[in-house]
Amino acid sequence: MQLLILIVFLSAAPSLFLLYFFARIDRNKPEPFHRIFQVFLLGFLAVIPAGFIEAGLSAFLPGEVIPRSLPILRTAVESFLVVALVEEGMKLLVVRLSVYRLAVFDELLDGILYTAAAGLGFAFLENFLYGITEPGLLLVRGLTAVPLHAAVSGIMGYWIARDRLGYGGGVLRGLFLAVLFHGLYNFLILAGRPLSLLSVVLTAGLVIGVFRLAVRVRNESPNPGLFRD
Repeated sequence: MQLLILIVFLSAAPSLFLLYFFARIDRNKPEPFHRIFQVFLLGFLAVIPAGFIEAGLSAFLPGEVIPRSLPILRTAVESFLVVALVEEGMKLLVVRLSVYRLAVFDELLDGILYTAAAGLGFAFLENFLYGITEPGLLLVRGLTAVPLHAAVSGIMGYWIARDRLGYGGGVLRGLFLAVLFHGLYNFLILAGRPLSLLSVVLTAGLVIGVFRLAVRVRNESPNPGLFRD
């Protein structure tokens, strides 16, 4: 029981820590807590259908379509199409079905916050599932995979918000960027050392970039406002 509690804590702590910092950036016009929690929970649950889809694609695409004599191509397809596209697509679906049309979604920063919340909920359950079989992975994933999920989802959320608010750019651009960066991270991990070490550099750069983006769009927001529901 103590091990299970520790696994839950180590799975949840990185996601909740990063979610707190994203929410703190949104201090000018804070989003309703229950809306953030709703998206976080839906991101958590999105792991289940994503897992089934990934399992089906893994059995078909790399195994049946791509020859085993092309391991690099197989790794690329697994990284970008099987994992990154499915997972980022599920996060996009979560935001579109939950908060996209609500009146509270009225700033560019809202897109970053809500989509990052979906990504962090996703990372929470994903971490837990990894931790049950190999608890030692939780510390490493807490410093790499969880921030990666938050960063790429936040970048996608910026473009979702541009589409929602009529600034142009489009949801597909955001999805493309999220899949590109997420897929590259996966590819570097699966490639093994020394390339896997570059995943840490990539993650750090993306996290710094999305936080700077969030601060910039907050500072450019025309309406300070009050707490909204």
